[in-house]
Amino acid sequence: MDLKTFTAQIELMHQEALRQSASYEDKWLNTFHGGRESALDQVLKLLKGERRDG
Repeated sequence: MDLKTFTAQIELMHQEALRQSASYEDKWLNTFHGGRESALDQVLKLLKGERRDG
């Protein structure tokens, strides 16, 4: 799998986690998917060469 394909897969997973983070009535599930979305967002930033200080 090349880097573009890998990045596209992560972007799709990120979008799905974002959607799921607000779709459940259960707060725990929303928190879980929100955390997953945040982690995938950080991976995308690393892959795209963005850097977050702090």
